[in-house]
Amino acid sequence: SREQVVAIDAKTMRGCRSAEGGQVQIVCVTEQSTGIELDAALCPKEGMELPTGRRLLQETYERSERVKISTGDALYADKKLARNTVGRGRDYVVKVKKTNPNCSKM
Repeated sequence: SREQVVAIDAKTMRGCRSAEGGQVQIVCVTEQSTGIELDAALCPKEGMELPTGRRLLQETYERSERVKISTGDALYADKKLARNTVGRGRDYVVKVKKTNPNCSKM
């Protein structure tokens, strides 16, 4: 069985609005070599991308031992997510920005 590298990211759905009138965001876990979405989840409300992404990535880990490396943008430079990922024997690569307050705490 081949190891997988996945990316986690959210997309705002243009032209879609929630019942409350806010923008609709979907967090996706995508296998990088194929571009195939392994899973996706709707963010329950604005500002919930990180918690939704954490949950989605953990569910992906539980379903597949093949996922060995996860990548994410600067939002996912999150200590809790990084510790959980590395604690499961996987690697975690994120983009780090000086403007992200989470990065200095990692």
